[in-house]
Amino acid sequence: MKKIFIAGPWRQKEHQIILESIRKILEKIGYKTVIGAKDIDNYGEIRIAGDLFWQKIVNKIKNSDILMADMRKVGTGFGRVIEVGIAKAFNKKVILLYPPKFKTDECLEEAADKIIFYKNLDDIREKLKNIKI
Repeated sequence: MKKIFIAGPWRQKEHQIILESIRKILEKIGYKTVIGAKDIDNYGEIRIAGDLFWQKIVNKIKNSDILMADMRKVGTGFGRVIEVGIAKAFNKKVILLYPPKFKTDECLEEAADKIIFYKNLDDIREKLKNIKI
């Protein structure tokens, strides 16, 4: 069973709900999942030093087969960009999820093995149900 590391914005509750929904969709269709921000420090509730947090992120990506990143609000933080770079360094597949009217980044586009544009959670569910990874 393939394991997918899910990355995305997580500081706001609505973003956490989307990440958890993506996790449920993927697990329902047979993937193991990891959400770094949730599984390592419960969305910042457990205090972990920055260097230790990133060591754990690197290990979780290394032990995954695929990195799936929700690219909402990418301009407000660079964590997902780093995570994509880590995944590529370990020769992992990278799938980027983009919301409507979001301009893709050329560099990230080149790093992606697949780009999925979505309108809402139902749209993500439909597109992921039939994904071949």
